[in-house]
Amino acid sequence: MEQDQWIEMVLNSSNGIQKVTPDEQLFSKIMNTINEKPEVRIRTMWFAAASILLFFTLNILLINYSTSKQERQFSALTQELDKDNQLYQ
Repeated sequence: MEQDQWIEMVLNSSNGIQKVTPDEQLFSKIMNTINEKPEVRIRTMWFAAASILLFFTLNILLINYSTSKQERQFSALTQELDKDNQLYQ
């Protein structure tokens, strides 16, 4: 019984609440801030583009270097095998 009274009291506690209206100037200032799109500076965009370009260039150079190094090692190995593999003497 006591629990039912407590539940009713909690449910009825919001009956006296009145809706608050904000100040018009404050409300319009908040709405303008929400609707503004942040402006990206051109310098920041160029810096990001240059960073991405540098990243891809370094990756391509690294891939080419490692591939050519592996090919040189492989060709050196095949030349050694060709010298030692004499079928006809």
